[in-house]
Amino acid sequence: METGKNFIYIFTNPGYQDMVKIGYTKDVEARRKGLNSSGVRDAFEIYASYLIRYRFDTSVVLPEYVNIMFMTPVVREQIAVMRRQGGGQYNLNSDEIGAIRIPVPSIREQTAIIEKYYSTKDGADTYYQEANRLREKAEADFEQAIFL
Repeated sequence: METGKNFIYIFTNPGYQDMVKIGYTKDVEARRKGLNSSGVRDAFEIYASYLIRYRFDTSVVLPEYVNIMFMTPVVREQIAVMRRQGGGQYNLNSDEIGAIRIPVPSIREQTAIIEKYYSTKDGADTYYQEANRLREKAEADFEQAIFL
């Protein structure tokens, strides 16, 4: 697991009105640019006009675990209750983010959750890539059958 100056970020995208992208990175702006160059219709924007950096006591909670928890309904529902809109962006201040409650199991359990998340995510990515390959093949086969 990586240590150092990392940030949990929250991005919004006008093309995905009811969703936010939450992640963990060393360079928030580079991550935003990377997402924007990935073929999305609208540009991702930083959730608010400021960044809030949290440092975790890694003897109690792992940043990667917190990142995963921020993608779950447990946290998303808390964010939905607190968020307010200003200038076209939803905003949460540091006190509101600090008020979010997440379960904190032992470091060993957090590590197991992180490993399970990444192994499941990698497996899902494999299925997603195969689904895209099959979709493209089906389109090509269909066009060939129709136009020959």
